Amino acid sequence: MLNFVSQIFIICMTSRSFFIFLLLALSIQAQGFTRYTTIHNGFASLEHADGLQTHIDGNFLLCNNETMNDLCVTDTLTLSSRPYRYQARMNNEHNSPRRSYTVFDGNGKRLKVSSTACGIVFDMNDNGTEYWAAVMQCENSNVNDDMTDNRYMSVALIHHTLTQMDTLATTRLSKGVSLGSGFNSIQVEAGDGELVISVGAEELSEVFRIDHVSPTGKVKAGCLVGAGAKVKIERSVIAMPPNTLNHEMTQWTLDSLKKHFEQSSDPAEGFWTYQDRDLEEKWLRLGGRYTLAIVATASGYDIIYIDGAETRSEAWKTGMLKGRMTKTIFSSHYDLMWVDATHEPITQDAYASIENGVLLTLKFPVYKSQIRLSKILTPQE
Repeated sequence: MLNFVSQIFIICMTSRSFFIFLLLALSIQAQGFTRYTTIHNGFASLEHADGLQTHIDGNFLLCNNETMNDLCVTDTLTLSSRPYRYQARMNNEHNSPRRSYTVFDGNGKRLKVSSTACGIVFDMNDNGTEYWAAVMQCENSNVNDDMTDNRYMSVALIHHTLTQMDTLATTRLSKGVSLGSGFNSIQVEAGDGELVISVGAEELSEVFRIDHVSPTGKVKAGCLVGAGAKVKIERSVIAMPPNTLNHEMTQWTLDSLKKHFEQSSDPAEGFWTYQDRDLEEKWLRLGGRYTLAIVATASGYDIIYIDGAETRSEAWKTGMLKGRMTKTIFSSHYDLMWVDATHEPITQDAYASIENGVLLTLKFPVYKSQIRLSKILTPQE
């Protein structure tokens, strides 16, 4: 299996047996290494394709596809680094061996389908025109003869593009999976140069391991609901290891910063120190009462760590990059990349502003939180 850091995630096999309280924290992790989408934190982060009917059914998200096309429900989180792991636990209520199910074509004509499919999608591009899918579909060898009939699950690894669909691998499973109305888990481990697909009702077993060229750019992952399928999703989990952009040391030292600021006429440049905070503690916690330096760049400013780390203080050294502020069309307002206490970057939905050249506010509106720093002449030795 891919070499993930062991503490990245713990996946329990029933929704009642776990409760994840995810801290997207300044002091812990940026966005979290594991993102659970379950009834415990809602299904709001899953968005469905047009034509897919979805609603909350008890502890599950129910997805009903009455079209002739495979449709997807994907996590809104974009994945910009590898490796990552995605797992979903689901069952297909339209899975009876001697039943057919109603679908409608583009003209509203009623049709019947049987042996419907479900699974996961991954490495999906932004507009959904290209993706890979691991698909489960229960079938019978001879549905008309009870004496000779054998039921099995067909698992296929498929590559979809706008113009074609290629089946990369297939296998049949008759043990270790639910062939009826029970739940199955299906998982992809997407690494640089390799894909590993695993399936199982109670325990995951590897079914495919293939070479894979990673797509460029950001991608998404989610669940696939085949034509005519009615799928209950119990759990959707994205797990990522620590980002490799860790521990970035700049060329700045305390002395070189002091000399630079003595010659600077930019009011934003200089030393800044913690003033106060307004944090939603269940989501964000302060990693320290920081002293920072702001240095101008071509696109905005670099934020340089000076002192004050309390969480993992031994990992922070003067001169490390603590963030970047990128210019926007609004004066004194910036897009923010903030490096949290564990050296993980928060890159989405974060902003910074400078008021009157003396007050720096770092804003994280998704988490209803902000911290403020005030300008000082020089940090205390």
